[in-house]
Amino acid sequence: MRNYIGLLVVMASLVLAACGAASKGQIKGEMIAHRPVTFEFSGPQLSESRETFTDYVMVVSFTTPYKSPNNYTVAGYFAADGNAAQSGASSGTIWRAHFTPPSSGTWNYKVSFKTGPNLATTPTGGMESAGYFDGETGTINITEAQLDPSATDFSKKGMLVDVRGRYLQFNGTQQYWLKTGAGSPENMLAYADFDGTYDAGGTNFPALGEDQLHEFEPHLRDVLPGDPTWQDGKGKAILGIANYYETVGVNAQYIVSMNIEGDGQDVFPYVSHTDPYIFDVSKLDQWNIVFSHFNSRGVLIDMLLTETENESIFEAWDNVAVGTDFADSRKLYYREMVARFGHLNGIVWNLGEENGVVGNSGKDPYRQPTSAAQRLQFAKYIASLDSYGHAIVHHNWPDAEDETYGPLLGEDAFSGISLQAHYDYAAKTAKWTQRAKDAGRGWMMTVDEPLGWEFGARPDSRDAD
Repeated sequence: MRNYIGLLVVMASLVLAACGAASKGQIKGEMIAHRPVTFEFSGPQLSESRETFTDYVMVVSFTTPYKSPNNYTVAGYFAADGNAAQSGASSGTIWRAHFTPPSSGTWNYKVSFKTGPNLATTPTGGMESAGYFDGETGTINITEAQLDPSATDFSKKGMLVDVRGRYLQFNGTQQYWLKTGAGSPENMLAYADFDGTYDAGGTNFPALGEDQLHEFEPHLRDVLPGDPTWQDGKGKAILGIANYYETVGVNAQYIVSMNIEGDGQDVFPYVSHTDPYIFDVSKLDQWNIVFSHFNSRGVLIDMLLTETENESIFEAWDNVAVGTDFADSRKLYYREMVARFGHLNGIVWNLGEENGVVGNSGKDPYRQPTSAAQRLQFAKYIASLDSYGHAIVHHNWPDAEDETYGPLLGEDAFSGISLQAHYDYAAKTAKWTQRAKDAGRGWMMTVDEPLGWEFGARPDSRDAD
């Protein structure tokens, strides 16, 4: 009889001691390699405030003596009541971390929970134990995954990682992955069913109209039993998109995760588009439901962290030098995104759309291009937070590859090119593949927004050039 025990959801309830008082924690997951295990611990009563996100830091370290690589460190995050996607809660005691074990065996874990002024962005000085679950240790036993090279569900293939070459590769099946779109809508997360989502004034999407969010009604026909909706059936249509993609072989979704002052001005992880230090916990939990569902349908999340219109907005917000500095608000944003979504088997961190535009004529400081030195700093910071080896790339202004990518050749933290070009895709791909090899650090290559967003990749029969 085949062993199906590993397919059961294992709930382990732990009684933890901290500060002389009992504190309850839970470990949730299937305990199978390549599938996320979620750790939840009860801490102080907090709410969505700046201090919650800047002054408390949860980190969980994992080690195993049996496999290599044998150590991983993942950041945790404030999860309100632990059920915010459903409850809409903005306060609570729960802190959460996700770990996607790359192999079977016994994994040891140790939890750190510290506090201090601006600790999340300046992790030196003023740090002390936050008590509660700080210092907790334990083990989890992970069973071997039954991998299936023909499956669409990424968890049955492993995590898509940067292997310093032309393509991403699943670390389970060792299969290489070929991207097939979609590249639109970039503001997919401007979806009416997400908590706290509104249009802050974007007018560059006339198909929607001003102050109007996506509803995706045509994809209600693609809803399947068991789709992981929230709040009495919300989310059906956007989940239906992933179901549809699976049937037609689309395996990636290009998403801008923060477009304040950009085209749509309707996607941001915050409670308000005016405060980059207070995150919307229930909205982000709902994003995670969607992203996880897309991965289960074989669709990678191609997350563009900024646009060209808001490329330096963090530095402008924090009143630091645009074009040279690394703002605390940007560090916090990257940390939250990696903590909440870095466990996904299929995600690429794209520093931004059309980053590093030479001669950007925008007068506003948030429109100014980042420098190659900044983008390298950003990539190194994300890589320091993401233990899994997800790719870190950025998108370029059409046909400005030399200026934007040239200075990054050979840099270990930078994984490759999200190419925007108006001609010669094959020649340019070949050129940069070779240049990356010559620099001693192979790059993965994808093509995004070719020929302008309104066309996509047209066949030769329609456009011979």
